[in-house]
Amino acid sequence: MLISLVVSGQLVKVTSKKSPQNSKLKKHSESPDLAPTKLSKVLSRIKGMGVCVLTSPALVASVTVTGLLLLGGRQLNLWQSWELSVFDTMMRLRPPLEPDPRLLVVEVTEADIQSLKQWPMTDAVMNQVLSNLAQYEPAVIGLDIFRDFSQPPGEQELSATMANTDSIIPVCKMESAEDPGVPYSLKSSLVSNRIIYWTFSI
Repeated sequence: MLISLVVSGQLVKVTSKKSPQNSKLKKHSESPDLAPTKLSKVLSRIKGMGVCVLTSPALVASVTVTGLLLLGGRQLNLWQSWELSVFDTMMRLRPPLEPDPRLLVVEVTEADIQSLKQWPMTDAVMNQVLSNLAQYEPAVIGLDIFRDFSQPPGEQELSATMANTDSIIPVCKMESAEDPGVPYSLKSSLVSNRIIYWTFSI
């Protein structure tokens, strides 16, 4: 390396030797990196795994048959009971939730039954309760009381209220081999998507 210095008004040239360390670093930086990177190794392994899968007829056949069985069983509702059982278990394992302030639960207690001196309540009493709730215009009124038989008086009024109030959702009990179920007595006046089933066995 040639360095020019001005000493006492004269230009003096000083030649210095190259630093061995700098020369080595420069040589190293200029040399190409021939070692494969980690990314290339990973990609090559993935590519090799794909080739192994494609070249293994037994593995391809087993995956295909398993997929067809799962899809076919789902279409035929073969896994419905198992799915409902798993879903029910997962719901039970959830931590307890705080009560939703948007929900209102109207309970019929033993004291209410004693005051009415009658059970089940008549259609007239049921109609009065539902009409009072409908005045507040709730989004949904879930009727969790089985009504498999009409309880006169008030059957016609209750039937009209149920038919004209879309927010009222009554409940039925699904039938099974051991249990005939509990239908809703006013089912003829309701559309099918406004009736829910409850306490069916899994």
